Amino acid sequence: MKILKVVLLIIVAIVILFLVVAAFMPSSYHVERSIDINQPVELVFEQVADLNNFEQWSPWNDSEPSAYLGVEGNGVGQVSRWDGDTVGKGTLTVTGINEYESLTQTLKFEEPHEGEAEITFTFVKNDDGTTKVTWSTVGKLSYPVQKFFKPMIETELAQSFDEGLAKLKIRSEAIKDFIRIEVTNFPGGKYYTISDKGHVSEIEGKMNNIFPELYEFIGRSGLKMSGLPLAINNEWSTELMTWDFTICIPVNDNSVAPTGRIKVLELAPMKVAKSVYVGPYDGTEKTYMAIEAYIKKRGLEIAGKSMEEYVNSPQDTPPNELITNILYPVK
Repeated sequence: MKILKVVLLIIVAIVILFLVVAAFMPSSYHVERSIDINQPVELVFEQVADLNNFEQWSPWNDSEPSAYLGVEGNGVGQVSRWDGDTVGKGTLTVTGINEYESLTQTLKFEEPHEGEAEITFTFVKNDDGTTKVTWSTVGKLSYPVQKFFKPMIETELAQSFDEGLAKLKIRSEAIKDFIRIEVTNFPGGKYYTISDKGHVSEIEGKMNNIFPELYEFIGRSGLKMSGLPLAINNEWSTELMTWDFTICIPVNDNSVAPTGRIKVLELAPMKVAKSVYVGPYDGTEKTYMAIEAYIKKRGLEIAGKSMEEYVNSPQDTPPNELITNILYPVK
């Protein structure tokens, strides 16, 4: 009996010691890992911010691919769900986006154990043109058992983060012909314009008449250009291959009464999704599609007609060197 009491007292003492020690141990874990990727920050950011891309390099997806139930939504609030025998059940939700600089996610475990962790990615443009990506997480450790497993948890997470970042690097550096898109401010302004429409085979001839007509009017009126020539896409018919457009020349003053088919236009300042396209004018379709996909992914809305700014002229620039700013008003 005495031996049994002694054994029980020892067990109680061990349990008390275990609980006391646990009370003074850290109640959270923190892991942070980084990698340099030889791609622009805009490309790398897109591979992380969109959970459809994230799932392609996540270090955990290979363990039970059938458990992943897909992605819902776009931008902030986008969520990925899984439910499997090995990986359990849970969600990953995008909670914040600071474009090309950082994003945050919340990871929630529902089964077999409940838990939650906050995840942060930061992106830094290095001087050599590469991008430094840092993946970090902070989570709580339950009292008392999980506190003793803090070293193991941090070691395993660090290994997983390194594996995932290595896969992100391979995936990102394999992408070619990246289309860079940004949301920026368009200043608006005063314009003299001519509108026209026609089959694609007629556009070059129409442009060769419209621009000289506008420039002649502006020069004759003693006005000065105040920016880049602009084309507003009024309507494009893929079926008929026709384009309805308005050519706009920005000026410092549009108070001179227009003549003939020339009109006056004022555009208010607006927010736009912008991409710079380099190449012949008949090769812009891919860039337009990329901007529309970007707008959808970011949870934005198209707020007006798309536009093109012409940085240089086909009169003195080879087709492969033509620069066009493609703009979509957004809100």
